[in-house]
Amino acid sequence: MTAIPRSPRISWTPFPLVVATAVGLGAGAVTAALHDTLPGGWAALANSVSAWTLLTVSVAAAVPRARGTAVFCGLLALVAEVVGYYEYVTGVLHRPVLPAEIVLWMLAALWVGPVAGRASFALRWGSATGRAVVVVGLVAAAVLYALYRQPILS
Repeated sequence: MTAIPRSPRISWTPFPLVVATAVGLGAGAVTAALHDTLPGGWAALANSVSAWTLLTVSVAAAVPRARGTAVFCGLLALVAEVVGYYEYVTGVLHRPVLPAEIVLWMLAALWVGPVAGRASFALRWGSATGRAVVVVGLVAAAVLYALYRQPILS
């Protein structure tokens, strides 16, 4: 008789969830601070969606072999990055922020965070094909961002 593998479930161990949230909050605040201190293109890179997503993938990849937990950690990390960023901008820098801006980035985080968490799971624990798809996606995102920041025809 062959055993049927159980589907990965969410591990409700609080440690990875707390770490994902704490790292996200810290990263959001740091990117807000770096945006004002780094020169030119480096400031844009520190505050780019691709840098935030890469951090989210890294945090979620550190989760033990549980796909659901990786997805949830991705969600928590990216939402916390948005919160950390806007808390720093409004609380430390005392700059006004449009509520619509916060809603836009929060909605993006709610969608991209779980996708990044799932991608990190595939990168760490998935098949060779799954890993290749994630790597190609990350490289494509980096190239597209570079093209966006540095137009070929000026």
